[in-house]
Formats: sequence, structure tokens, C-alpha cells
Amino acid sequence: KQIDAYRQKMGLPEDTAKPATPSKSEQLLAEAEKAGWVVFGNADAPPAYVFVNVNCDHCQAYLKDLAPALR
Repeated sequence: KQIDAYRQKMGLPEDTAKPATPSKSEQLLAEAEKAGWVVFGNADAPPAYVFVNVNCDHCQAYLKDLAPALR
């Protein structure tokens, strides 16, 4: 999507050589968007997906450290 938007912004022709199936990263993003998730911070900000285990002490510390940046 970003490349298509860039091409359009620059007045370049659309890339017609797109693969018939989504890439692995596009598949991962589609799966992540369907998963259970929680939004932190400004809903208008660009998304940043962070995978954490809520039972992990390191993940809990990371979220605690990240919290001030999300306000």
C-alpha cells in the first residue's frame, strides 16, 4: 500500500507486476489485525504492533517503560 501511495504521489504508473498472492509479511499483518489486541495511546497515530506475553516479566517491564511515550 505504501509503495502504491508513493507511486501515485510521484506521478509514477501503477505497478502491474503485483504477485497473485499476498507476501508473507502481508499475511502476517492480516493475521495480526484479526487477533485480540489492545490500543494504547493516540488512536490517530500510526500503528505499531508489539507482540508481548502478559505473563512475561520482561514484557511487563517493557510496557511499563513504554507507557509515558504513549500519552
